[in-house]
Amino acid sequence: MTTKQTDLALGVGVRTEQGRREDNQDKMTAFSTPMGMLYVVADGMGGHRGGAEASRRVIEGYQKHLNAIHATADPADILQHATLLTNAEIFAESTSGDPSVSGMGSTVVMALLKSSTAGMEMMTAHIGDSRGYLQRSGALRHLTRDHSAVQRMVDEQLITPEMARTHPDLNILTRAIGKQPEVAIEVSERMELYPGDTILLCTDGLWGPLTDDQISRELGIVRTAQETAEALVQLALDEGSDDNITLQVLRLESRSGAPQAHPSLGASVGDSAPLIHNRSTEPGPAFTQTLSSASLPAPAPAHSAFKKRPLFSYLVAAGLCLCLAGAAWFSIKHFRAQSPVKQKDRAVHTQFTCAAKEEMTQSGTCKPVSAAESAAQAARKDGKAAGSAQGSERKGASAGKGELAKNKAQTPSRGARARSAQSRIDAPPPEPAKPPAGDSAPRPKSETVNPSATSPI
Repeated sequence: MTTKQTDLALGVGVRTEQGRREDNQDKMTAFSTPMGMLYVVADGMGGHRGGAEASRRVIEGYQKHLNAIHATADPADILQHATLLTNAEIFAESTSGDPSVSGMGSTVVMALLKSSTAGMEMMTAHIGDSRGYLQRSGALRHLTRDHSAVQRMVDEQLITPEMARTHPDLNILTRAIGKQPEVAIEVSERMELYPGDTILLCTDGLWGPLTDDQISRELGIVRTAQETAEALVQLALDEGSDDNITLQVLRLESRSGAPQAHPSLGASVGDSAPLIHNRSTEPGPAFTQTLSSASLPAPAPAHSAFKKRPLFSYLVAAGLCLCLAGAAWFSIKHFRAQSPVKQKDRAVHTQFTCAAKEEMTQSGTCKPVSAAESAAQAARKDGKAAGSAQGSERKGASAGKGELAKNKAQTPSRGARARSAQSRIDAPPPEPAKPPAGDSAPRPKSETVNPSATSPI
């Protein structure tokens, strides 16, 4: 280990404050990984116990998965893989049906520090609106860029950073752990650290009520890292913070006290947050830490309030949905009204609904009629209906009588049948047939048989 490496010491100050909330959903920790020392701050959200559960699962998930990955892999890939696994676990629990953790999620910001040949190097990673800052030579630089709706509007130059501080959608996040099936963590490039550099990791409960100038002024005061952490929390409370406040202050010091030249910070990462592409795989040795008397707190069974979307956003969204639905309905109705089939149906319907053909205009629509005319038309219709019914009845009766007369004419009566039988009885017997002309001479008497003459016995 070089002289520069043994000459460096890291002071750490930590503080978490429930503030004006009923409970605390923030969590933080620090642990060693094969890649170096990792400092983590998480801000949970979602339900009575969901926020505390989410932030606790974030801390435990990264600690478990980062230590299970081989150290020679690219740090960006390692952090992304651990993020995917941790996010999947929290998302599965939040969608399990348990109402107490439904919709839970968490932000996270972390700093990975390791020794290097030049002294010490660092990279940061984050999801959501928990932030990282670097103070160097009296200048403050943003190491992270918020994943929020307001930050997106600032990036697109729709609003100014000053307007963003009081925007009603300030707490609407575009990225959080546990809110989607997959999420990507934004990782910074490696950067060298120098004696006197101060790193601040914090939740929105700290940076929300404070300006960058106020944060920079507190970080620039010469004192221990723990004293700086305490002072920042108290300042946020004095400025009216109504959220949980959690922060870690990491200050790099030189044991010898020899001054060193520091490069300028340049622009904040908030203006451009590049992803890491370095491929250094050499794991650095552990470095000396000087922890304050206030050690990192154990996870508390507490939780903070929801990050709620303002009512204004819901009203705007509802109004847009109603406008789109109305436009779609009007378009469909107009299209159907202008279709040829619809126009043909309307013409046929007009012909049948008009009382008489002469009541239609040339355009095919019915002429408007007064109330008296409508009553007269109704009376005429009723009279026609009644006359038609009576005519049908008379026609049916006539047809029935004709059929009966026809059947009666074809069927003889009982008297006629009797007279016909009597005439057949009274009729004289038929005359015998006359003999032919050759046989006209009468037969002799002897040949005549007298039936009354009988021979004696």
